[in-house]
Amino acid sequence: IMQRHARRLAFQPETVPDLRHYVREVARELEPFVSNTEHIEIDSYVDGVDFSDTATLAKLFEKGQAETSSEGIMRLGYQGINRMLGEHHGFRRGETISIGALQHNYKSGLALSFFKQIALYNTPWLRDPKKKPTLVRISFENELHLDILWLYKSLKENETLTFCDLNAIKLLSTEEQLQYYQEAADYVMSRLTATGYHVIMHRWEGPRTTYHDVCDFITNLEAQGHEVHLLALDYLGLMSRRGCDESNSAHGFRDLWRRMRGYCAARGVTMLSPALLSPA
Repeated sequence: IMQRHARRLAFQPETVPDLRHYVREVARELEPFVSNTEHIEIDSYVDGVDFSDTATLAKLFEKGQAETSSEGIMRLGYQGINRMLGEHHGFRRGETISIGALQHNYKSGLALSFFKQIALYNTPWLRDPKKKPTLVRISFENELHLDILWLYKSLKENETLTFCDLNAIKLLSTEEQLQYYQEAADYVMSRLTATGYHVIMHRWEGPRTTYHDVCDFITNLEAQGHEVHLLALDYLGLMSRRGCDESNSAHGFRDLWRRMRGYCAARGVTMLSPALLSPA
């Protein structure tokens, strides 16, 4: 394996456009030789039980009961959509949710609304009580400051029932504007974290982001003590398909969804992403 890849790097470097991704693929090929024969590590392993081990089996029953109860469900602010989602009336941990719509039909807006509502209307249920319940949103399209302003306006108008004119901020002095922005930031943070969630919002460049990058980011958060309940991606179709099967085809797009779904489902992370539909 090492000779083959050494030859490729030495004599066919043009076939390796992304060295970082290539190193990861080589590492995966070499992984079986790292494990010893006494304990076999299976990268794709998620969960399992030997039916002679009744204690583990009982824990699985307990886990299933907890996650299908109302405590393990993430409910939305739209009651009609909650009813549409079935008897559990919300998103289950580990589900993949796609919002399919044509261009300019409020896909991103609905996804951001869901993100806000999950933070507002749910008390976090933790698999591991020692962890920090966390909601993550990564946008590949909207500027972060615009999303924050949208959240502020949405929260403020819903609470006060009065129109929030963000354009009026421009009429304030520089000092007054800075004070306003700080108050707005504190307000949004206090509302979205009131039920106990830790909220993270990022803006990334979609074409430069692979599924490896997103998975590594979530894995790193877990290592820092976070338990990620929701990963909202706006949106998956804007990500690079490097590393996926037939990355330049529609099959590569479906494979990207499958890879992200498999990663999130294994960790109990609910993944939410708009999906752009074709006019055809």
